[in-house]
Amino acid sequence: MQLSPIMAVAVFCAYFAKGICGFGNTLVFGSVMAFSADNINISPIDLIVSYPSDIIIAARKRKLIDWKVFAIMSACMLVGNLPGVFLLKTGDARVLKVVFGLVVAAIGLEAILHRSRGERKKPGLPVMLIVGLVSGVLCGLFGIGALMAACVSRLTDSADAFKGTHNAIFAVEGVMRITLYSLTGIITLTTVKTALCLMPVMLLALWVGGLVSKRTSEKHARLIINIMLAISGLYLCVANIVSFI
Repeated sequence: MQLSPIMAVAVFCAYFAKGICGFGNTLVFGSVMAFSADNINISPIDLIVSYPSDIIIAARKRKLIDWKVFAIMSACMLVGNLPGVFLLKTGDARVLKVVFGLVVAAIGLEAILHRSRGERKKPGLPVMLIVGLVSGVLCGLFGIGALMAACVSRLTDSADAFKGTHNAIFAVEGVMRITLYSLTGIITLTTVKTALCLMPVMLLALWVGGLVSKRTSEKHARLIINIMLAISGLYLCVANIVSFI
C-alpha cells in the first residue's frame, strides 16, 4: 500500500482525535481509508504508526496508570490476539464488524446516559476478562480498541488515568500484534516504509490534539470519549451492512 495525500490527511485526523481522547485513531484512519483499501492493508500501517503514540501517551500519564487494570486487560488482550490475527489472514469479518459496531454503539450511548444522570458503575472481574478477550480478538482483526476503551473508561477515575492505562495496555498488545503480523506476512517492507513516512504527521497531530485536550475540562473529555464510542460503533454497523448490499 503506497503513500498518498489522502493517507496523510487520514493520519492527521486520526491522531488529532487520539491526542484529545487517548484513542480513536484506528476508527478514524480506517473509516477514511476503507473507501480505497482492504482492512488487511489498513491495519498493519495503522499499527506501526500507532505504536509510538501509545508509548508517548502512556509515558506522559504513567503516574496515573491503574496497574491492576493494566495487568488483567493486557493478559486477556494477548490471548485474544491469536485467533483475531488468524481470522484477519483467512476470513471475511463483515458480520463480526456489524455485531461489534452495535455493541460499541450501545456501550457509548449507555455511558452518555449514565453520565447525564450522574451514575457510574465499574465492571466486575468477569466482565473485565470477557471484554479483554473479545477486545484482543477484535484488535487482531481490525486494530480497533473501542470496546476496550469503553471498559477502561469505566474502570478509571479520570480522563488522564484512562489515557495512561488504555495506551499502556495497547503498548504491550502492539508488540504481540506486530510480531504476529510479521510472522504471517501481513506486515511487509512496503508497509514499514509507508508507516515510517507517516510518523512525522502522526507526531504533529498528536501534539496538536494534546494542546486541545489541555484546554478541555474533565467532564467534556469524558463526554467526547463516549460520543466517539457511539459514533464509531454506528459507523461500523452502517458501513458493513452497506457492504453486503
